[in-house]
Amino acid sequence: ALFLLKGMGALIGTVWESILRYAVISVASVALGYVGYLFYTLSAQPLRDDFPYKTIDIDHPLFIANDLSGYENRPDITFDKISKGIVQGQPVIVRTPIRHDADGGRVPVMGDTGSTAAKSVVAVGGSQTWGQGVAAEQTFPTVFASLLGLPVRNYGVSGSGGASSYFLLKQKLAKTSPKYVLYGFWEDHLNRNLRYCANNNFPVCAPLAYVSGTRDSEFKLNPAENAQALLEDFQALVRDMQQPPTIFGLANEVYWAHRRLMRQLDMAMNPLAYDSASVPHKIDAARFVLASISALAHEAGAQLIVLYIPLYFSDTIHSADPALIKTAEEHDFLFVDMAEVLRDMRANSIPFSIKGDGHLTVEAHMAIARRLRARIAEN
Repeated sequence: ALFLLKGMGALIGTVWESILRYAVISVASVALGYVGYLFYTLSAQPLRDDFPYKTIDIDHPLFIANDLSGYENRPDITFDKISKGIVQGQPVIVRTPIRHDADGGRVPVMGDTGSTAAKSVVAVGGSQTWGQGVAAEQTFPTVFASLLGLPVRNYGVSGSGGASSYFLLKQKLAKTSPKYVLYGFWEDHLNRNLRYCANNNFPVCAPLAYVSGTRDSEFKLNPAENAQALLEDFQALVRDMQQPPTIFGLANEVYWAHRRLMRQLDMAMNPLAYDSASVPHKIDAARFVLASISALAHEAGAQLIVLYIPLYFSDTIHSADPALIKTAEEHDFLFVDMAEVLRDMRANSIPFSIKGDGHLTVEAHMAIARRLRARIAEN
């Protein structure tokens, strides 16, 4: 019996040793295979081909982390932002003069920044609201406010959607008492409301606030996740990509290739967050965001104006979904659809899109501001 027990013990030990050996070999093989695959992706799709990283001035970043909205404009900066585009195969330069006040609001390069306590127009939204490609005094929030004789606080943030605008507005309303809250609702916000990462080709997620839930369950506004850490990761990525690839930087290259693959897997596993949700789902989420922004404005004693800017790159410029207009009626805010204005500009050959960039022209900003002023008068 003792001999049998010893034999069985030796056999079990041998079996466990074999299992452990094969487990180590399997894990090592998978790891080596994965690293080999990363090397393959680096050769087939070099990281530096994903984006022109050298165009990013990492020493003068436009944004700082915001634990709620994801990121916001860097305060107290003044410089020219240079963007490059292509028109008929030829490169073009788009210059945007930038000045942000102490609270991250965009203001004219020259002159006083104004008082945050004054009755004003507070604007939130994405790059269309912020005014990519035009001067601060030419943006529709500033022109609209000037038509009313009011100061303006333009807190538009490039890449933001409705959910991020909600959280940023919530923070800013604690510092100002506006007469009007103006939300620039670019049609792509229907997608951005559901994204927890901005839509770009970076291996690092640019965090956004987002809406979770479905029509069959309660919608919820979620703050951005890991904003500061992800911003630091992005800065490290850009610094690495701005250096020429060397054998000494190979470990970093493999690491960023790994992050890129993880991002691609996340896109595949969470399609609703990457523009694959149904149109009714996007509309319902947008209605929830609009109702939430309206509640913030009403709590602050302000009137909410939602300016809807449709996508205008195709031959047909579509009007806003009727469900969005119904939300305005239900929650007592003014909804201004710019589809007709843009269609009229196209019919009269008035440029409303900056060539090589795609954002609104000075003429479009002026037309929007005038339509806003007219709608205020009507109401």
